[in-house]
Amino acid sequence: MRELPSGTRNVPFEGIENARDLGGLRMRDGRAGWGTAFLLAAIGAERGTIVEDFALSNISYAPVVEQLSEKVLQKGGGENELRFIRSMAGVSVDNFERGLDLIDGKYGGMDRYLEKQLGFSSSQQNKLRDKYLEK
Repeated sequence: MRELPSGTRNVPFEGIENARDLGGLRMRDGRAGWGTAFLLAAIGAERGTIVEDFALSNISYAPVVEQLSEKVLQKGGGENELRFIRSMAGVSVDNFERGLDLIDGKYGGMDRYLEKQLGFSSSQQNKLRDKYLEK
């Protein structure tokens, strides 16, 4: 398992004034998708919402996948090549959910994972909720 670079355990949220600013953190690939998932979990989003948000990546990738697929088909490629393109130019919701299952099984949920693995305490998570969620 890869370690986070030193100094990244307690990430400040400077420059984010309201929840709309979090939109700039939406994923463009799986790595950013996990970052967004952690933020959504920290503000108390339910798993279904986090998975739905992650799946939106494939919508943003659709034009690229379509262009690449057309080129591959024009050059005689088949289903194997198309599957490869989809796997490389999109995200796998199934794999993402497996990752969430692992976190749930090992840590008992994202909130505990954020605290135990990423050093983002429940107090910090509550502060984030207080700042960004409507009361």
